[in-house]
Order: sequence, then C-alpha cells, then structure tokens
Amino acid sequence: MENLRKAWMPWTAAALFPSEEAFGQWLQKRLKRFGDLRMVLLVGATALLLIGYVLDLRPVMLLCIVPLLLMLPLSLAISKTEQALTQESETQA
Repeated sequence: MENLRKAWMPWTAAALFPSEEAFGQWLQKRLKRFGDLRMVLLVGATALLLIGYVLDLRPVMLLCIVPLLLMLPLSLAISKTEQALTQESETQA
C-alpha cells in the first residue's frame, strides 16, 4: 500500500519519509518526471494528429485522443503535487 501511495498519490506520502526536506526533494523529482511524461504525451498526440492529417487517415487522427486522455489524471497529479510543495514551503518559512 505504501508503494502504491508513493507511486500514484505522492502528495499523501509525507509520513513515509524521515524528514520534510527529503519529502520535498522527492516531490520535486516526481514533479519533474510528471512534467516530462506530460510533454511526451503531448508530443505523441501532436504527432498522431499531424500524421493523420498528412496521410488523410481519420482513425490515426482519432488515436490522438488516447494520450490526451492519459494527460488528464497526470495533470491532476501535477497540480496536487504542486499544492503539496507550496504547503511544505509555507510550513518551513
């Protein structure tokens, strides 16, 4: 359960770290990975859309929906992680 919490809900995993500083560093790394993954999904959706348009293949154009749908929960995780980082920085100040 703890690994699941760290993987999918990192903003709730503060109790699993020895200090708030370690948690903050881990959250920043996770936020960077989430951002990178979101960019890859966005580039993939754009590539599918352009390939479908150039080749006039509507099914390929419709496939761009898949990475966009994957981006929705990822964007939610990014916003929650940013909120947790903001709250942590406020408590340290």
